[in-house]
Amino acid sequence: MKKIMVLVWIAILWVGGAGNLSAQIVYDLQTDWVWNTNPNGPWSYGHSADMADPQQYQVNENNQSWDPNTCDVWWARHYDQWPLIWKADGYIEPPNSYDGEVILQAWGNGGEASVIRFIMPVEGYFDINITFSLRYSSVQNVVVLNDTVMLDITSSDYYYNELGRLIYRYRLSNHWLSAGDVIDVGVRDITSSGNCKIALVETISEYTEPVIRCEDLGRYHPADMNRDCYFDMDDLLIMLHNWLDCNDPADPACTMVIS
Repeated sequence: MKKIMVLVWIAILWVGGAGNLSAQIVYDLQTDWVWNTNPNGPWSYGHSADMADPQQYQVNENNQSWDPNTCDVWWARHYDQWPLIWKADGYIEPPNSYDGEVILQAWGNGGEASVIRFIMPVEGYFDINITFSLRYSSVQNVVVLNDTVMLDITSSDYYYNELGRLIYRYRLSNHWLSAGDVIDVGVRDITSSGNCKIALVETISEYTEPVIRCEDLGRYHPADMNRDCYFDMDDLLIMLHNWLDCNDPADPACTMVIS
């Protein structure tokens, strides 16, 4: 009975301690997308005559869809006007579109760029991860933080990933962002005619220090019963589960078998 009471007490302490853990802050362009809302929290979907100049940015006005069963929202400059930004929802048109992707499209011949803007809600150190996937045409992409151009590339900078798709990955790690900072990510077509299409993946996630675990060093605490690099309630539960058990061959009362 005493053994059971101790186990219950340890379990209560373990659950209470676990409730103090805080979740990592993550902003995700794809998963944060919602219908019929622009701006959408810290995100907005728009266009710009000069995507390197944040002052030129304007929010797209029109909300339409050519098929509500396969395309979430088509945010266009005006009704039936490009540039436009949309998210596929079951809409698969390989190799141009895949399910769940956020798509940016823009005209060539000096047409306006498609731009997704993110306004930082809080301050802190964050990782910025952006992946451009080129679907067709020749493009220019920029990433602008406040008034500073952090990235300026064209189609020639893209490379093939393991799936044979042309991509470009940009990462800014452990970077201090203040509340109100603005991140613009844009695309424009640089051909004399036609239009371009890219898929965009963008996350802004709270920076966490890389962890070197004890198994990396091959060292464990003697009381680390489950070898998870911590001596904590889990280890106490393991020990208490076998509390007062024994395997002394000289004691006939000992029944525990150690294999």
